[in-house]
Amino acid sequence: RGHVRMGLRAAEALRAHGHEVKAVCLVPVHDNYALNKQAVSGKRSSTEGPCPSASEMFFPMERRCALLRALVDEEGAEAQALCQVLDYELQYGAQL
Repeated sequence: RGHVRMGLRAAEALRAHGHEVKAVCLVPVHDNYALNKQAVSGKRSSTEGPCPSASEMFFPMERRCALLRALVDEEGAEAQALCQVLDYELQYGAQL
């Protein structure tokens, strides 16, 4: 919820300084970042046991987007009108 609120407050501050804000774009962390983070955190000693797989640790991108949309909805009409949740990886993944 904090990310949505930060985006809304940033839009508010920009408007107060005379800027036009057409949208606040929220983009879930992409899979490559999450997998790299999991690989680094996955270095465990043999006594700690095996590291969980990425599929056990992370929600699929579709679910991450749905969670963000739910947070936007909880903030009400202003957030719904201004905030956009983008599955950047799906839309532009081939270009990454």
